[in-house]
Amino acid sequence: MRLLSRRLPANALAASAQPTRLYRFVWVSEEHRTMYWSLPKCGSSTIRAAMFDRDRRLSLLNPQQSLDSYFKFTFVRNLWDRMVSNWKMFTRVPFRIRQIESMTDRDVSEFPDFVDFAWLQPNHHWQPQALFL
Repeated sequence: MRLLSRRLPANALAASAQPTRLYRFVWVSEEHRTMYWSLPKCGSSTIRAAMFDRDRRLSLLNPQQSLDSYFKFTFVRNLWDRMVSNWKMFTRVPFRIRQIESMTDRDVSEFPDFVDFAWLQPNHHWQPQALFL
């Protein structure tokens, strides 16, 4: 937490802790009777491809029956590793670089600057993992 808050006023932490929009990606497999909460930067693309064949028809938006008895699961990632992964993706992948440039004029190519930016800018890629559930 020290790195995240080192250049921010104390009240900025409280204000930034709640994103303006919560993202939830829940995948449902009727066949396997499972529900999977997909969290960005936690292996979610691999898991979705293996278990759901990227079939969006099996999302929570259109369940075919009660989901109470389904096996429900997710995977989380070490917070530091997840932020480093985000920083690498958003400073090396051309599409993501353009996305960051559309969000700020600041140079966020250095990790501490990216962390400060991410802390104040809501985005599902670095949204706290607990808020997905």
